[in-house]
Amino acid sequence: AGSSGIVAFNNSNGSVTVNESADTSVTGFKYGIQATANNRGVVGNNNSVTGAGSASGDVTINLSQNVHIQATGTANGTYGIFAENFNNLEGNITVNMAAGDTITSGGAGINAYDGATQLPSGTILVNAEGTIHFGSALNGTGGQPAGILAGYLGNANGITPSAGTFPFAGLNGNVIINSAADITAAVGDGIRGYTYGATGDITINASAGTIIAQAQTNNATSGNTTNGNGDGISAQNNGGGSIHVTTAAGVSITAGGSGVAANNGDNGNAAAVNGEISLVIFGTIESGTNAGILTGSGNLTAGILAGYNATSSTAATPNVHGNVVIDDHATITADVGDGVRGYNFGTGDVTITVENDSSVHGARYGVAAYTY
Repeated sequence: AGSSGIVAFNNSNGSVTVNESADTSVTGFKYGIQATANNRGVVGNNNSVTGAGSASGDVTINLSQNVHIQATGTANGTYGIFAENFNNLEGNITVNMAAGDTITSGGAGINAYDGATQLPSGTILVNAEGTIHFGSALNGTGGQPAGILAGYLGNANGITPSAGTFPFAGLNGNVIINSAADITAAVGDGIRGYTYGATGDITINASAGTIIAQAQTNNATSGNTTNGNGDGISAQNNGGGSIHVTTAAGVSITAGGSGVAANNGDNGNAAAVNGEISLVIFGTIESGTNAGILTGSGNLTAGILAGYNATSSTAATPNVHGNVVIDDHATITADVGDGVRGYNFGTGDVTITVENDSSVHGARYGVAAYTY
């Protein structure tokens, strides 16, 4: 049906909801389903936006069981499901994907994106079951795709703000991803939760499913090997909040990059007071299957990777305080790099516990922990 299978939008105050019935199929070229709270201020040439609108309303997409979504395009910005909200006064995003559902997309499978520049409080919530297959088309911002992609950009025109702007004053929002889906990537991350500019937490819970990120053929490079991508699960918080990631015993992750990567990259621009990066990891992880992928900072990948970044490679950043806690129950094979690595360029601690039900093999180190 033209560019999108289903399009629902609201250009003023009010919410947008799409409920897709069971045992149905939706096919679009650029988007399978698009739902937008579109009071986005002044729109100029080339769809540039000077400020998000001062309005309230939620965006909700609910898929019943056995719904099949396709986005057949291959151009940048192709998504199976695209849920976006630009409201500044009040606004949440919720996407629910049920058992038996499938998403096949040339780019990201689910993209839940908030473009508010100020928000008293908000939540982006994605609950996913079923199956997601996604391709190599880049996101609308030029970034790498993901099976599930959810977060705050802090900029209504869809362009990630420069590091010096983190966080935006008055922009507050949490990202929650609950996944039991089987996710297969042509290029990019299996699951990625992020925030650029918003102060809030990122929580990712994988209760079941197989995640394959940066697909490989006989261990040869396939697709784009941009550093910092190809992760099974990626949580990137640039707003000073906490990160919590859990995976269950039945979860299997195969990743060209890191298996689970959790990074607070506020770089000293915001004090992460009493923040925490907490990972409790069960299941099976094979990481570094594509040796050409490094972390975003150019270091080797790891089966489990978590920590706080810094503006200096030789000294701690004193106004960033947060502890890194990794509780490892997983069977980990790191083809490249480390089995488990925790780091902290802030003033907090790093605690790594390898439980007696865990097995860790690292190509370089089994377990590595750094504080500065």
